[in-house]
Amino acid sequence: FQSDLDRALYLSSLELQRCSRQESSSSLLNKSTPNVSYDSNSEIASSALKHQDRFHKMSQDQRIQVEFLNTYQGRIRESTNGCTVIAPLMAIHHLCNMESLKTRNPILLKVDVNYSHDLNYPAEYESDSTSTSFDDIGINNDSITAVIDIQAPLVVPKVREHLGLHADALIVPSDAHDYLIDDNFLHQNQFVGVHGGNILDNNHLGTFLRDFSEYGLDDEDWKRKNEGRVKKAAATLYFHEHVICIHRLMATRCGDDALLHGNTTKQSKKILLRRIRNIGKKKRKEKELSKRCGGKELVVFDVIDSLPSASTLSSQKKRNGSTGWLQQTARIRCIGRDSLQTYLTWYACSKFSQEDKNFIDSYQFDANNVDLDPRVFQTFIWSE
Repeated sequence: FQSDLDRALYLSSLELQRCSRQESSSSLLNKSTPNVSYDSNSEIASSALKHQDRFHKMSQDQRIQVEFLNTYQGRIRESTNGCTVIAPLMAIHHLCNMESLKTRNPILLKVDVNYSHDLNYPAEYESDSTSTSFDDIGINNDSITAVIDIQAPLVVPKVREHLGLHADALIVPSDAHDYLIDDNFLHQNQFVGVHGGNILDNNHLGTFLRDFSEYGLDDEDWKRKNEGRVKKAAATLYFHEHVICIHRLMATRCGDDALLHGNTTKQSKKILLRRIRNIGKKKRKEKELSKRCGGKELVVFDVIDSLPSASTLSSQKKRNGSTGWLQQTARIRCIGRDSLQTYLTWYACSKFSQEDKNFIDSYQFDANNVDLDPRVFQTFIWSE
């Protein structure tokens, strides 16, 4: 591409072409489970098995950790097929503190009356996950639940009405972004950039991962004005008619001279006391993680999927009926850029149908002819 504008125009046309295929499907919830029984003679099948093995290996090593929440896109009727709205709403809650949220659309402050959390503070997780690394960083689970069960059901119908779409229609990501900007959810100056292409191409996916993971790390002026804190970043990733959100949580150099730390925020007394009690445990965890990352620059990511595919996380949860979707939101923590790339590559492979695999084995990716190519992805990066 000769310019960012050329890239954006290309991706916009790509998006519209893909969405013409989406509308032929009555609902994401009725989509069949992708076929994950691979033909040994298929190049993409062999590659997918390697990516699956790598995903499982990183899961065993705790470099990829999965947590499930007791809600999902579509549990509340009005959130059905609303992932293009849910994902950027998740990004907003990661990027904005309470003071910032108060200046935006009041829907962002709507939570269940029984929720006990304060959006100023990190979460105190209560999960069936065996890992303790979800503590202290990232938006809390109550916020995720509020986005899916309360805020999205209010916003999604408004977006469809604005666009003249029927009740369960799929929404083009850029249309959702435009609405959220116009209605004071997102701000235009938070937009960083757009990436896309072939998700199986290390250059295409790698460029996004590099720009996303490194954004703002060398912004010394920002850090000087914000007590050394790195600027927050989030991304929405569109692939196979579904959108997920990725939060960049912290950038840390592993080693004896630096400890792991999240984005700094005001802490409640309860959380502070808990941290004091767990200081020994935390130092042991930091030492173990330092060994795993080998002294390299480390970035931690949370992937939030409001309607995960059973085939993607089949080792984490049993398949849920015949719909192909787990009726629990998944929060996938990836320790480092390599872990995120491993997860996203396996995420892509796990969604390919047999028809998709036949196409991939038969045709090389052509950026000028992407309307039928199942490898196409698109991402939008946002910052605070």
